[in-house]
Amino acid sequence: MKGYNTDATGFLNALLSEKIEIKNKRVLILGSGGAAYAIAFSLAEKGASLTILNRHPISAVNLAERIKAIFGTDVEALEFNENNLKISLEKADILVNTTSLGMTPNVEVSPIPAKLMQPGVIVFDIIYNPLKTRLLVEAEMRGLRVITGIEMLIWQGAYAFELWTGESAPLEIMRTAALIGVGKDED
Repeated sequence: MKGYNTDATGFLNALLSEKIEIKNKRVLILGSGGAAYAIAFSLAEKGASLTILNRHPISAVNLAERIKAIFGTDVEALEFNENNLKISLEKADILVNTTSLGMTPNVEVSPIPAKLMQPGVIVFDIIYNPLKTRLLVEAEMRGLRVITGIEMLIWQGAYAFELWTGESAPLEIMRTAALIGVGKDED
């Protein structure tokens, strides 16, 4: 038997399709669940510098230690609180929300107070319902570049399609179907 994880590939392809370089970027990851693991490992493998914030710091530390054991790189692991968030955001090039904060039905919640958002940070929220979370809306209002979770979902589906069929995935058909699935017409 052989298993695959589409989170890492979906995430990386979403970044690469937006022409975002990963090597030597400082990435702040919020959360340390399953998707965060896949994303953190894929970023570490591509040469990014990582900071992981989680409300249970031991979970972030465990993830950081696993990355260090495999890649030999130090990863900062801290408790997810406003002070650590503020300090980490000041150094970040890319912010990735892997928590469920802002997901339907709790769409008025954001993991970050708007006042802490820093100029120049790329904000990637892996939540795809709603299509634009409060985090992304507030980031756009501050002129920040954003990537929606639907992009990761589409690339995950494309990877799975190609694994199962051996054929190239019909990306635009998949994008249209995904947008319809979350109740949005294509922009």
